[in-house]
Amino acid sequence: MLNVYISQTDRYRFLTLNFPNLYIWINNDYYESVKIIGIIVTALITLLSGYFLGRIKKEFTFEIWVKLAFLSAIVVTFILPGMHERYMYLGDVLGVLYFLVVRKNIHLPVGILLVSFYSYIRCSRYNGVIPMEPAFVVYLSVIVLTIFDFIKSLKNDSKPVE
Repeated sequence: MLNVYISQTDRYRFLTLNFPNLYIWINNDYYESVKIIGIIVTALITLLSGYFLGRIKKEFTFEIWVKLAFLSAIVVTFILPGMHERYMYLGDVLGVLYFLVVRKNIHLPVGILLVSFYSYIRCSRYNGVIPMEPAFVVYLSVIVLTIFDFIKSLKNDSKPVE
């Protein structure tokens, strides 16, 4: 089953397809080298985040787990090359869960839904007309605000491990 995903990695040779992540700023002529660097950087960020979160001596509440899942889904798609508009689906679903559980900061899940909607519109005949930059700014803003919210909740909401 894993072979299906591995064989599809080279099907579309674009750093991004209608998705406003970091790679909208990089020319696709550098596809091979940027793709490898992007995958390595994503893996390192993911592993380092897991390492530091594992060292925290506090018990995570359900709300913190939801925030972490939402943050993970939106950050990985932001820094991983080869993302298409449909890869934010998990972020959209977790954004709805985030709103249902957290019940505040509605601008974060709404921002991600707007980024997804914007990306899907670019899949239509408006692809050449609608620029990626506005969605990139919204996306980056949501990520930064979600990181601050997650760190704040780690300081306030988690219980010390006994």
